[in-house]
Amino acid sequence: MNLRSIVSGLALAGAFAMARPASAETAFAPPGRGQAGLAVGVDGAGVLRARACDAEPCSVEGGVDLGVPAAFAARVKAARIAVVGIGSGRRAIVVTVPGESGGQAFEAIVAVPPGARTPRVLFAGLTGLVEGAEGVRQGKAVMIADPDGSGSRSI
Repeated sequence: MNLRSIVSGLALAGAFAMARPASAETAFAPPGRGQAGLAVGVDGAGVLRARACDAEPCSVEGGVDLGVPAAFAARVKAARIAVVGIGSGRRAIVVTVPGESGGQAFEAIVAVPPGARTPRVLFAGLTGLVEGAEGVRQGKAVMIADPDGSGSRSI
């Protein structure tokens, strides 16, 4: 199964999840079982980025731009970042940049495929009730499920 098929089903199995504040700090998912480490944070220019690294500390400067829309750019330092175990000692990072209104956000799911040296953005987009007329609004959601009996989680 490749990463694209995992994302299309929006399911990543995991062992644990741990959230870290992102206010100008960088969250780091350590390397595991063929997967490079992953850092996600805000660079010096205020851009939310992801970068593969072997160990902490890991700067996100020059990393992959997560594509935060202009309407959310001023709120990147308020982002919430969760490092989520996805099974077999591997991890993904889920980023949530809150919007001005309570129900909307920009969210991204990022991982480094096994054997790769570049992060892959598995999902990046607006979540919450962002489409449709009042009373029939709809939109996408990113959720991290409680662990199952084996400690696995789904995103």
